[in-house]
Amino acid sequence: IPAIERNQVEYIISDMYKPYIAYAGTIFPNAVSLVDSFHVISWLLNKINLYINDVKKRYQAIDRKKLAEKNYKTNRDHKTIADSREVMMLKNYHWILLKNTENINYVEKYHRFRGFGGMYMNTYQLEKMFLDLDPKFRDIRTLKEMYVTFNKEYVNRPDEAGTELDCLIELYRESDIALFCEFADLIT
Repeated sequence: IPAIERNQVEYIISDMYKPYIAYAGTIFPNAVSLVDSFHVISWLLNKINLYINDVKKRYQAIDRKKLAEKNYKTNRDHKTIADSREVMMLKNYHWILLKNTENINYVEKYHRFRGFGGMYMNTYQLEKMFLDLDPKFRDIRTLKEMYVTFNKEYVNRPDEAGTELDCLIELYRESDIALFCEFADLIT
């Protein structure tokens, strides 16, 4: 892969199951290993999930700080605290970011979502609350959906896919979201 330096290729391959890719090269030295779309999407969703977990850890740190302040003010020594609404949302509703938007069941009807203390809302409100937890969530979702759409549109048109893929790669490289810069290297 001429556009990527060797150390970058090794890093990317290790994320895409290095033994599998190395096996083909060992048995068939002139073969070119390819990774199917399923595994590329899996890689991307894994990276997004790691980002969600980082955001969750930030909110948990805030919760621990609040607990320490509360313990200090009340002269107590409580060790645990109930998850804040933000942590609960990041634990239970991460599917909002991971799931393809076309597969989300958007309903206008209000119903109770777990962990909101009896509060009723619809899917649109839940989605907005989740996406507002981090300033990059909306961009992450948009960029992910662009790749999903690319896959669907060009699945049977590989000759036309190259130009569009190059545009996506350039867009991902220019992104200020590190995981999409890595993703650009992967799909290159």
